[in-house]
Amino acid sequence: MMNADQELENIFQNKCLSRLPTVCDVESKCKLAAVRQNVCYIVAAVVFNEHGELLLIQEAKHTCYGRWYLPAGRVEVGESLIAAVKREVLEEAGFIFEPTGLICIEENGGQWIRFTFTGNIVSGSLKTFENEDSESIQAGWFSTTESVSLRCEDILSLIERTKVRISAFKTNSTSRLLPLVHSQSLLYVRAVTVMITEKGLHVLAVKQRRKNCEATTVVIRLPIACFKPSDESIYEPVTRIFEKLFPAGDETGFPWSMELLGVLSMEHSGLHGDGVSFNLAVHLKTESGELPPVDEAVAEWLLFKPESNDFKHLQLEYMMSHTVPIISLGRVR
Repeated sequence: MMNADQELENIFQNKCLSRLPTVCDVESKCKLAAVRQNVCYIVAAVVFNEHGELLLIQEAKHTCYGRWYLPAGRVEVGESLIAAVKREVLEEAGFIFEPTGLICIEENGGQWIRFTFTGNIVSGSLKTFENEDSESIQAGWFSTTESVSLRCEDILSLIERTKVRISAFKTNSTSRLLPLVHSQSLLYVRAVTVMITEKGLHVLAVKQRRKNCEATTVVIRLPIACFKPSDESIYEPVTRIFEKLFPAGDETGFPWSMELLGVLSMEHSGLHGDGVSFNLAVHLKTESGELPPVDEAVAEWLLFKPESNDFKHLQLEYMMSHTVPIISLGRVR
């Protein structure tokens, strides 16, 4: 099992973490994620050609027949996110698509999560009216969406976000992140919680005791929490971590607030489980500016000094430029 330093190193190098949890640090029992049962993953593609024109598809569904939208759809059982977005672009637009980066992740709790990608057209030909099927009527390239009858205007913000992020890709001012293909059975967040005090930069960690025949060892690692079916946003599992590790925070004079900086890396494969691991950058603040006290038997604050390997990566400015935005559509409690 990796310790916190090893986990951070892998996260910042965009490598998979070896641990596949079956239970989180908050609940005694976690429900396995299952597509079409208790989780719904959507993929969408925002693609521009060499002329700066946007790829849209004309819907064939009876509820929105004839309206235009991004190539998008549900992830199928046993399918990775990358495979799903490639399939949707091929089925709905006629092109072989190669994703180059995630634009953003929108979520309404664990029940509905949309992953929006950008990328390049590798081959294929634009789907025409003659090839209409149940997936789409046709596809087209558009220089503007102003006069287009859209299925829903929620894609307008995605289009603008993509333009900004593509510009950032070109200047290397942000990193290109794609999901790491690694099987997960749970839908959960791993919180990289950073707090800055007068003493330095701190990261919250939990202590896990492992017993073997000879002795008990303690592994210090990053905390994780699963989504619950009732969750309306990703803030809720993160909040449960803090409520677990900061007992009676308000009563001890350490009320806290958090800012979600974005997703540093994520893991999903669709094989051997429908779970997703979000390695989430979190900035924690308290009114006093001091660290919330934790039960030292179960958690601790790790201090990172400038000479530490990951000190640069844990700087807020660095993390904000190396994360994918995660947008909560549900109620943030």
